[in-house]
Amino acid sequence: MKSIIITLLSSGFTKTKKDFSELTAYCYFLKEIAEIDTNSNLIRCKSNKFWDSENNKNRNDLINDVYRTQGKGVRNWFSIFNRYENGDSYGIER
Repeated sequence: MKSIIITLLSSGFTKTKKDFSELTAYCYFLKEIAEIDTNSNLIRCKSNKFWDSENNKNRNDLINDVYRTQGKGVRNWFSIFNRYENGDSYGIER
């Protein structure tokens, strides 16, 4: 799952057999920055300031933070969720 998220954040799209709801259950704020094309099962970026080139530093920070996580529990993702909820949200427009 982590590799799917990193691919999405790095390229703006990913193709997977996983259900989009399963992916957003793993990392809930992805529904703000991604959507699924039901015809091709392609998960792609959706309109959000997160994808703007001015936000590259925040996007790279998120990629690196996801890469460093160990497992899927809230404890492992706490720093990411905390920055999303209480910090700069990695530049994600809510």
